[in-house]
Amino acid sequence: MIDAAAKKLDRDLANHPNFLLQAHLTLGRTYRNLGLYEPAEQQARAALVLARRLHGNEATITAGVELILGKVLSNRQQVAEAESLLRHALSIYRAQVQPDRAALAETLAFLGYTLYSQPGRAVEAETMMSEALGFARVVWGERDPKYLNVLMQSGTVKTARQDYAGGEQIYRQVLSIQDQIMPGDVATLAPQFNLCLCLLYQGNFAEMEVVLKRLDADIQRLVGENSIQFAAANFAHGLLDFSRGDYRANILHLQTALRLFETFYPPDAVSVVQSQAVLGLCLTRENRAVEGEPLLRAAYEHGAKVDRTNFVHTVGNIETALGECLLTQKRYAEAEPLLLTGHDDLKKRLGSQNPLTIQARQRLHDLYIAWNKPTEAARYDLAPVSRTGRSAGLLVF
Repeated sequence: MIDAAAKKLDRDLANHPNFLLQAHLTLGRTYRNLGLYEPAEQQARAALVLARRLHGNEATITAGVELILGKVLSNRQQVAEAESLLRHALSIYRAQVQPDRAALAETLAFLGYTLYSQPGRAVEAETMMSEALGFARVVWGERDPKYLNVLMQSGTVKTARQDYAGGEQIYRQVLSIQDQIMPGDVATLAPQFNLCLCLLYQGNFAEMEVVLKRLDADIQRLVGENSIQFAAANFAHGLLDFSRGDYRANILHLQTALRLFETFYPPDAVSVVQSQAVLGLCLTRENRAVEGEPLLRAAYEHGAKVDRTNFVHTVGNIETALGECLLTQKRYAEAEPLLLTGHDDLKKRLGSQNPLTIQARQRLHDLYIAWNKPTEAARYDLAPVSRTGRSAGLLVF
């Protein structure tokens, strides 16, 4: 029904531009709520063109459209344009004689959400989120869905700052209230997914499985399999498998997630890059390195634009994962510079005693032993260590 309405809008409302503006905006919101970000972007962009033409760049209605489009672009991980739109909208709302606190809360919250995914900006994001929560509490109260949305985004920022227990507490609070005031709503999917990740980060796999079981059922009932939520759930399943060293089970989940992520996101989006890297490494460890290599090379190509902290609980960095893949294929000369670079990066960022750094050191030792270079191997000698590691991922919602 929504698709049919979208096709007829420009024809049916051509002579009523303000109605057409509102219709595009409504469809943009609706598509976004369904997790269908590409058509949501198309509708929001059409609304913004009309808003600027009819009302000018500094009108409140233009700010409202910029807010919606900024949300969609942030969801699609086009963060630079999203930040620009949201900052402009915020400047319009702050300049009002009588500030619209609801609009300020919403804009600040999503701007904070957009900033958190960018390297080194989590503190700035948390400051904005705190201001947003203050406005939201006054305007809506603590049991309103809009307040809960801001609260959930603050949980996202806490998780980005590695306060996993704090994030868990917020997502459980949001979900508990949602189940009381809006049971069975699509909005309950996001806190479920983010709660899964917080539990994963803390190693609480059994509780994560309980939450994942509900999430799977709710996704099938509410949005189906052609959705970003279905991709995210498969991503979470894959990361849980990875954390247990069950690479075979991991492969199907990550293949499904990657196929959908590539539909919704650009090639350099962290969800795409992380899925490629973890899937490629899992294929390597299942003696399918030839299949894993193209995925790891694609991740390596685009990984420069991705914050390396996203790999702290999975592959460590893409260099070590690709190096392991080449080592498995006995391509020692190609593997060496990647493994050296990867080890140095992990040692610098995480310290020499971090499990991922130790694993990288072990890979170098294995390389030089296999390559019959005992002197070099001795530099990286240590007792064999587990290669499973812990898992984590990007907060998609």
